[in-house]
Amino acid sequence: MKCLFKVLIAIAIIIAIFVIAAGVLVTRTPRQLKIHDKPLFGEESFETMGLADTRFWDIYKSFKGLSTVKEGDVVHNAFNASEEGDNVAALTTGSNYTNASSTLENKVEYESDVMIVYKDTTLAYMLSDGVEKTDNSVIKDMGVAVEEITIKQNGSLRFVTSFAVPVDDLPNIPLVTFPKKIYAVAYFNITADNQGICTVTSDELKINDKDDPVIQAIIGALLQKAGASEEGEDATTSEAKLDKLMDGLAEEISKVVNNLGKIGKGEITDGSDPNTVGVKRINPSTVEYGMVGLPQDGYITFVGHKPSLPPLGE
Repeated sequence: MKCLFKVLIAIAIIIAIFVIAAGVLVTRTPRQLKIHDKPLFGEESFETMGLADTRFWDIYKSFKGLSTVKEGDVVHNAFNASEEGDNVAALTTGSNYTNASSTLENKVEYESDVMIVYKDTTLAYMLSDGVEKTDNSVIKDMGVAVEEITIKQNGSLRFVTSFAVPVDDLPNIPLVTFPKKIYAVAYFNITADNQGICTVTSDELKINDKDDPVIQAIIGALLQKAGASEEGEDATTSEAKLDKLMDGLAEEISKVVNNLGKIGKGEITDGSDPNTVGVKRINPSTVEYGMVGLPQDGYITFVGHKPSLPPLGE
């Protein structure tokens, strides 16, 4: 993903220079000017990126749109790191939790029978903090930062990451403003079975949460090329490569969710409010697993994992 964002910026520079220098030709396409197969950088050309028959002006408008997006246009449910750090401390009281990166590998286990009520912003913070402090993460390998997780009661999940654009290292081009960040918005669906096990499946990915055919064509072509370089002569399709990328994200999100507990609920015995964030003591005989663990938009409830019993005879 980091590579894709860098390529987008590089193409933006080339298109901007061309449009400024040859304004009279902006209504033409690369194929009409017979430059569709000329290398732009490396081996990439307008042809390989699926833009040979797209007008220069349309390409320029798409890239210009990258620089006009504001964080608030894309990130709708940002987390406050200071507040969420306090929430994590409270939500992991009485457990074996050590740090956020441990949730990428190990279950959080509680000594008592409890239900833990999380907000989706807390999950986003934990994933962000965990990714920063580990070297074993799909998200970290992508070179992006976690900005948002939004969970709806119907199981939809919106996952926003960002790539910081090195604007100070880019050339100064008249009429061109580079964005400070480019956002990738991934849409997923959550399901939970009758054992409380979470499965996250991918839906779609949008750059800056927009359906832009030019940007999508470039991403598709680059993903297809990446598939060829990784897997030999038989290149995977861009759709297959994108699916692989999304599946990797989905797997990491589901891993963290499943390590936090089993999605479900139980009858509270300590008198606390079931609709507020916190750790609640429950009657284990009343536990229900499944989508009941998504009681309202923005919340997810877990039945806490218990420490595994040692094998008989030990």
